[in-house]
Amino acid sequence: MKSISSTNAKNNFDELLKNVINNNQPIEIINPHKNSGNVIIISKAYWNAIQETLYLQKTGVLDQIENHKTDETEIFTDVDWDLL
Repeated sequence: MKSISSTNAKNNFDELLKNVINNNQPIEIINPHKNSGNVIIISKAYWNAIQETLYLQKTGVLDQIENHKTDETEIFTDVDWDLL
């Protein structure tokens, strides 16, 4: 993950936003105050993907998919995806 200083982020904020959105890659902004912590900027699309993954994990769908992928007795194309 790319990291930049908070000063650089402030001075080039429009370019920073374009970069995050176009590349769909998060960027860490380093806070000069060591005890305050850093932040990560992510695109809305990246955020939505994270939320969808968390939902699928919470509902057990990801586990079901993994079970189907490793179950050699079942043909993967025969999975009824509407039931997952």
